[in-house]
Amino acid sequence: MWFLSTAVLLTGSVLAGLSWYAYRSHQITHGAMQGNLRLEELRGTIIHLDEVLTMSVRMAAATGDLAWEERYRRYEPQLEAAIKEALDTAPQANAGDTTAKTKAANVELVQMENSAFELVGQDRSQEAQTLLTSDKYEAQKQIYADSMGRLANVLTASCQEILEAEQRRAYWSITLASAVTVILLIGWMLVLSTMYGWRATLLESHDKLETRVQHRTTALEASEMKFRTLYDSSRDAIMILTPEAGFLGGNPAAIKLFGCKDEEEFTSCAPVDFSPEYQPDGTLSLVKAQQMMEIAMDQGSNFFEWTHRRIDESQFVATVLLTQMEIEGKKTLQATVRDITYRKRAAEALQSAKEAAEVANRAKSDFLASMSHEIRTPMNAIIGMTELVLDTELEPSQREFLKMVDESADSLLTIINDILDFSKIEAGKLELEKVALGLRERVGDVMKSLALRAHDKKLELAWRIDPDTPDALLGDPVRIGQVILNLVGNAIKFTEQGEVVLHVSCESRTDSEAMLRFSVRDTGIGIPADKLAKIFEAFTQADASTTRKHGGTGLGLAITSRLVSLMDGRIWAESEVGGGSTFHFVAHFELATGKPLLTPSIDTPGVRDTRVLIVDDNATNRLILDEMTRNWGMRPTAVENARQALSVLRQSHQAEARVPLVLSDVNMPEVDGFTLTEWIRQDPDLADTAVIILTSGTRPDDLKRCDELKVAAH
Repeated sequence: MWFLSTAVLLTGSVLAGLSWYAYRSHQITHGAMQGNLRLEELRGTIIHLDEVLTMSVRMAAATGDLAWEERYRRYEPQLEAAIKEALDTAPQANAGDTTAKTKAANVELVQMENSAFELVGQDRSQEAQTLLTSDKYEAQKQIYADSMGRLANVLTASCQEILEAEQRRAYWSITLASAVTVILLIGWMLVLSTMYGWRATLLESHDKLETRVQHRTTALEASEMKFRTLYDSSRDAIMILTPEAGFLGGNPAAIKLFGCKDEEEFTSCAPVDFSPEYQPDGTLSLVKAQQMMEIAMDQGSNFFEWTHRRIDESQFVATVLLTQMEIEGKKTLQATVRDITYRKRAAEALQSAKEAAEVANRAKSDFLASMSHEIRTPMNAIIGMTELVLDTELEPSQREFLKMVDESADSLLTIINDILDFSKIEAGKLELEKVALGLRERVGDVMKSLALRAHDKKLELAWRIDPDTPDALLGDPVRIGQVILNLVGNAIKFTEQGEVVLHVSCESRTDSEAMLRFSVRDTGIGIPADKLAKIFEAFTQADASTTRKHGGTGLGLAITSRLVSLMDGRIWAESEVGGGSTFHFVAHFELATGKPLLTPSIDTPGVRDTRVLIVDDNATNRLILDEMTRNWGMRPTAVENARQALSVLRQSHQAEARVPLVLSDVNMPEVDGFTLTEWIRQDPDLADTAVIILTSGTRPDDLKRCDELKVAAH
């Protein structure tokens, strides 16, 4: 429609413009013709008045009668007015010079004629005649006549130009009107063609709409049939109601649920008739029902539990879903009611059974927790007595048997401790202490206790605490040690070669508390991704076959997880089968007051600025030793084998930058730490270099070699 409106508006505008243009051209042409006629009339008037004035002045000069002057004065203003009108009508561009000459000649003639009247008045008529017949007067008359002739020609030519211009304008107007008419005709043909296309499209759309309406009607009827089927066959009671009119209808399930005979009896009852006077919370059913319906009307739906009453006065509990809907323009509510009496009874029975099971479980855990002392005491006696017997003289077979007893007793005591700790946790009787502890000292003690196990498996065992990690904490040193012991012990157990590294860092810290992160990384067998979440469950291991190979109850990580939770932390693992594992846990600690947050650096003249050479094939150990010595103010250099170490020592000696101290690992490939020490002692330039041997376990032969090679410490 906008296109048609635009076309009509454009056509009207063009036609109006052409009409105005034609009218204006006619007005201009008519004006030019009228002007031309007026000029001809003025020309005649001027000639007539000029002759009257000339005759008047000459008659006055001939007769000496001044009455002719009166006639002259009467017609003179008329002549000047006619000349002025003629001059004003003439176009200045074409008649500028002629107009000036005409005005000048007229002025000159008037002056000469006034002079003649003055001479007549002085009785000098003869002189007046001489003036009027003089060549000068005749010349001015001729100039005046010629100017008026030229002015008439100019005016005629000007009018002719105007007529010709308007004829040309009329020609182009007709041409333009014809072109515009053709364009408009073509445009209207296009408009009519487009409208015809629209009509066809509208007819097609109308047919499609009719088809769609028919399909929708069919679908609506099918949907209504489906809804009616669901409505009638639903096991839930469904009813339609309004807050003002009450029930408008109900399905068979609703009629049956409330014990009515038919729908008529059902709709004759009000909602309050199917409720006890009060709900379980003490609210009047009438008041609360109104509140529930208002909520559904405002929010669109409302789901709640309700105690109902049947016709026979029996009561039942049901869930009610009120949904706002619109029927014939009126807002109504659909109520879906489901009897949950049996579900409620089942839930209550389940809750009672659960509480009974929890009571039994707590009784079991209480029993195990209270029996911890009685169970540990005989085991400690067995272990103690066995160790005493091992200190006596025994036959080889007896010693072998007793060692087996001692190892088995230790394993059994570990299992008993795990079970008892887990029982305490389950019983809620495990509480953490909050005492002052030194983080670095506690971690060091735990790692030292594991050093021999790592040494026996030829594993590198290292630990590192970031310098900015606070040291003086408030916590339970026993349980912190137990968590580290479990994680590092597991890492050693499941790693056959490589290294086990503990890293401690500070994730966040305020003036009064800190969140620390502990990470235990190993190069062991790894854990499948689908088992990572299960390894922290009780009595669970990633692979059942590992229990037979490595032993264990599967309680260690479960206990660790519970202990970390008690520290307001969390624990998780990252692992790749065959690529090792990393166990992380974060724990919350308060900072101990009155103690430095960090372990003070060593600051003695004998250590600060001392050059030290670190020799270790393990990159992690080199990093830890490098960081540790730098914190002490030393200047470390790290290499990965004995040959590089000897080369650095000799080069430093030659450069007069002697390295006075060597920190060397014992177990290195190709050349071990003792052989490196022997090479140093055999070189006269390096013989007095102090050597400290680093080892996770000490054998009797190692102590002897340390003495022979004059090792400073080990």
